[in-house]
Amino acid sequence: MSIKNLSFYLLLLTSFIVFTACPGGYGYKYNHGKIPEEVTNFEEINSEFDDYNISAPFIRDEFPLIFSSNRNSQGAQFDYIYKLIAVNFDKETAEFSVYNEKKTSLDIVTRYSNITSLLQKINSPQNEYGPYLIEIYSKFSRKSGFVLVYTYEENDNMDIRFYYDTESFKSDTTFDVKWVNTGHNEGYPCFNRNYSKMFYCSDESGNFDIYEMPTGIDSTILQWNNLDTLLINSLNDTISKQKNLLSEISSSADDKCPFIDFDVMVFTSDREGGYGGYDLYYSKFIDGKWSKPVNMGEKINSPYDEYRPVLRKNRGFENDLLMFSSNRPGGKGGFDLYYTGVDFD
Repeated sequence: MSIKNLSFYLLLLTSFIVFTACPGGYGYKYNHGKIPEEVTNFEEINSEFDDYNISAPFIRDEFPLIFSSNRNSQGAQFDYIYKLIAVNFDKETAEFSVYNEKKTSLDIVTRYSNITSLLQKINSPQNEYGPYLIEIYSKFSRKSGFVLVYTYEENDNMDIRFYYDTESFKSDTTFDVKWVNTGHNEGYPCFNRNYSKMFYCSDESGNFDIYEMPTGIDSTILQWNNLDTLLINSLNDTISKQKNLLSEISSSADDKCPFIDFDVMVFTSDREGGYGGYDLYYSKFIDGKWSKPVNMGEKINSPYDEYRPVLRKNRGFENDLLMFSSNRPGGKGGFDLYYTGVDFD
């Protein structure tokens, strides 16, 4: 796999936006938040190296951000980096801000205290891309455990792996997801809302297409206190599963980096009809099938590469938060992270 296809993966964990209180008590000038539609660089997080790809299960006032970068190796291999991010919307001034939070409450420190050690187990002399972090929150200890499903690249071949560190289970090593991996490139895993399906991309047909596979998780018995058990058992399974090419999404070009939020899939593609390089597209799940992909347009796409989009619906906001990486001019160097507000309704 070429350096161009490196990944920067952002991961935002479950939560809600916390708004600034209004002086005077009842009512606000702006009762709902709105994320600016201008594409904005994550300046405080980006570097002169490649900071790439995004994965965001959740967003709140403060959340852990995990991304892939080659800054620590001076441009060589890609490893995961963790930052605590704060998102704020002022209901009086409508000011929206995203920044690296360096001071936070003891509750937040406790909740995410094992992320650093988790990444130390995963980072290697090879490339780590596309993290999909699943939070397993304990109501008793008020601490979060995690299952991380991600892309590992060695000798120009990508496979999907996972690692877990929860209150009930702790791994000493990483594992292959054997029912997904082949001799081809498989990467960029994500899940639907009830974890009954894994979505990913693979080049087994010659170009990258998007596939889905059943995980074997029974959504009717899924609870907050058994999610880690069901996930780990599913990912450890060695039984072959039936893969399904998403023909409504895929094209004769490279279609990569799927990410699903509720009934919307966002992905990147270098298919004809775009604005140049890789562009971002979306599709909606309607009446049991995915709709024809729609290009996100020139306000988001550029003549350069836009990669690994992540979409989050945020409680209290009129629109959704879209995050992605791009090598467009004006950044700090290489691929940078960007965010913007979108509405696909």
